[in-house]
Amino acid sequence: MRTKKWFKDGFSGDATVMLTGVSAQASASSFCRATVRWPIDATADQDRRIEALEKNIGKMDEDIGAISRELDQQSAVARERAANEEQMRAQAVAEVRRELIEASVGNFPVLVFGAVWLAVGVVLSTWAPEIAKIAAGNWRSVLSVI
Repeated sequence: MRTKKWFKDGFSGDATVMLTGVSAQASASSFCRATVRWPIDATADQDRRIEALEKNIGKMDEDIGAISRELDQQSAVARERAANEEQMRAQAVAEVRRELIEASVGNFPVLVFGAVWLAVGVVLSTWAPEIAKIAAGNWRSVLSVI
């Protein structure tokens, strides 16, 4: 119903269509907002001039309301995108933190097992001559050195 009235009022010849903004964005998309304004004839009587002003103010209020709704919608979309991005980044940080902890502490038993065998290897390689003497049955010479 409003659309029909807008077409009737806007294109009846009593109104002027003004282009209020054009913007081309880098994404090759663009938008254009056209508004209808009734011309104010300086020679018309006062009632006609006030009527045109009232129509123009009413149309401006509608335009401001439409722009506010559009801005609110775009703000909501931007907030949602930011929240999603924040959540994705928080998940990525948590995953990296978990992997870092697992790499540094998660294989602790393996590191302890390796350290024990390293110690056993050092002892065995250091005492190799003494162990060979004990294996040959010459353990008394080893005891006299210790």
